[in-house]
Amino acid sequence: MVFTDGSKINLGPNATFKLEEVSMNKVAVYVGLGKLDVWVNKLKSRLFQARNPVAVASVRGTIFSMNVMSPTMVMMQCFEGGLSVADNFGRTQNVEAGQQLGASSTAGAAEPPAALPPDAAPPVEPVITAPAVLAAVASGSEPGATEVTPAAAPTPEEVPAEETAPAETTMEPAAATPTSNPAQEATVTGQTACTPGTYYSLPTNCLTTACTETTSGSSPTWYCQ
Repeated sequence: MVFTDGSKINLGPNATFKLEEVSMNKVAVYVGLGKLDVWVNKLKSRLFQARNPVAVASVRGTIFSMNVMSPTMVMMQCFEGGLSVADNFGRTQNVEAGQQLGASSTAGAAEPPAALPPDAAPPVEPVITAPAVLAAVASGSEPGATEVTPAAAPTPEEVPAEETAPAETTMEPAAATPTSNPAQEATVTGQTACTPGTYYSLPTNCLTTACTETTSGSSPTWYCQ
């Protein structure tokens, strides 16, 4: 885990960990079990505090390891800078670079600091090289987040023309052609219905509206259309 001030922590396998506080003045973590390696940048205005079931270590710039071996026993090793360790019995001890301190909740107060064993080596600090991760840490955003650029509006040439639906044509029904009703036409006074294609000598034999007067010899005749 990398903080915005460049401080880093690394958890060992199967470690239980809780980030309790992150502010401008303080970072506080809790380790219930397992190993924690810490690289804290030296800042006068920010305190780094690592707590476990047995003691609390406070630092302002150091490299140290905290190994919680059980809920009742912890070992802290300082490789650079210094630690201020307060146990559950209210006793505070300073641990300098090259020293270690063991504490047990069953043995009473923490043991006095002792020199690191010859085979003790400082943890290898992880190197963050990905620019995207560094930029995300510095800005406080989530690593891997990608800025989405809104798409440009299409130009008029790129906008497809809207298809115009064909206008609906309403067909008006054709006006009904009036048909001749011989019975009605025969109601004309003094006239009777005629047979189409027949010549009559008297106009009373056909309707004047359906007959045409013609001349056959010296006498007029009426032709029924």
